[in-house]
Amino acid sequence: MKQSMSLTLGFILLVTMFVACSEETQNPIDATQSDEAQVLHKLSDRYLVEYSNGNKMMKALENAGGTLVEDIDAIKVAIVSGLTDQAAQQLANSNGIQKVTRDMKMKFVPSLQEALAGSAQHFTNPQPTGAPGDASALAIQWNMHAIHAPEAWATTTGSSEIRVGILDTGGSPDHIDLYGKYDEDYCINFSEEDNYNPAIWVDRHFHGTHVAGTVATNNIVVAGVASDVTLVAIKVMNDNGEGWFEDIIRGIVYATDVADCDIINMSLGGYGPRAHYGNFISTVIRAVNYANSHGVLVVMSAGNEMLDLDHSGQMVYLPAEAGAGVVVSATGPVDQANFDDFACFSNYGNSFINVAAPGGNGDCGGVGIVNTYDGVLSCYAPWVAANVDGLPNPTGYYVWAWGTSMAAPHVCGTAALIEAAKGNSNPGYLQAHLQNTADDLGAPGNDPYYGKGRINAATAVR
Repeated sequence: MKQSMSLTLGFILLVTMFVACSEETQNPIDATQSDEAQVLHKLSDRYLVEYSNGNKMMKALENAGGTLVEDIDAIKVAIVSGLTDQAAQQLANSNGIQKVTRDMKMKFVPSLQEALAGSAQHFTNPQPTGAPGDASALAIQWNMHAIHAPEAWATTTGSSEIRVGILDTGGSPDHIDLYGKYDEDYCINFSEEDNYNPAIWVDRHFHGTHVAGTVATNNIVVAGVASDVTLVAIKVMNDNGEGWFEDIIRGIVYATDVADCDIINMSLGGYGPRAHYGNFISTVIRAVNYANSHGVLVVMSAGNEMLDLDHSGQMVYLPAEAGAGVVVSATGPVDQANFDDFACFSNYGNSFINVAAPGGNGDCGGVGIVNTYDGVLSCYAPWVAANVDGLPNPTGYYVWAWGTSMAAPHVCGTAALIEAAKGNSNPGYLQAHLQNTADDLGAPGNDPYYGKGRINAATAVR
């Protein structure tokens, strides 16, 4: 079912298409569904093998009767197949082998069906403007104003030499606000879609497109934080928001070693029982720390389960609980008031949260989103608009969404602005500068909700 309404924004007509929602509600895409990122209990026939010596690993694998699928030598993790349970245990007990874990598929972002209980917005006849402050919808992008991005743009809008890898559900190079922003020579598919065909990295979900549009756009309708950076879409989740751990670690290493990214955005996460899911912590740590040690800042969303990560007991959340990355919680208004409120759905914890950023907000008491505009406005995937929603002119649609997934790309964009303004790409420096220039909210100093504070792009680039 579809409804329409119009709203004048300067000279631009905004037509609202409500997709798969009731006539009484106008909800943004909900990236905080209650069943988000639960264990799917779908195990792979492949294993992740952490090893210390490659030659010994290969000998042990041969003795166990397994087959090497891929050796990610950079982090000393092998992907293997052909193991029985008994052979996997034999391999785990072999010299030079540190851990053998059967891979697991996780739901890292909401499914497409869940996400489509939202709203798609089409701006008619948009024209390129060239300057981020001229984006026609900037007035209703409360998120950009909350981090003082327009003031930062007077100093820098980033640089095409700065590359941001978006590890997500793919990218949308045909969207009018993302056209030309991707380095398509390095965009790739690591997900199971299309039989792992690396060339088919289009976003048939929406999530990766929305995240990318918060980092950088053409400033036609929406402004990204750092409009001049280069994006690399690295598809590590399938079209239903699910992924294997092997695909995520392959994506991290690829972004670091091949795509030459300066910053990695991982607006994804899953949680499950520590007894099972905790086995993947060390593997993800290897990949995240590898990126960090090779000059790449890794930014991760904190998750949307309202978990105290310091006291999560038998539950574990990944990748936020693994490695030397920046973990981001979410802020946002309720009915367009108090824009720096802590988002009621966001995970938190003194030991994990580094900074906070806009992710939208709502009533977590069961009512849901109070006001559509409390979400974060960004790009909608043209493939979904055309093939699922049947919307006209699919390259010009936008959606409001909410979640810590929406918060993380604000931090990536701000880090890119810092790198452009300060000429320093060291991830340690970028993380420290993000924290030291953040607006201290909540309890003074580091606190479990905002970390060091909500990021401030204008202060960061001075």
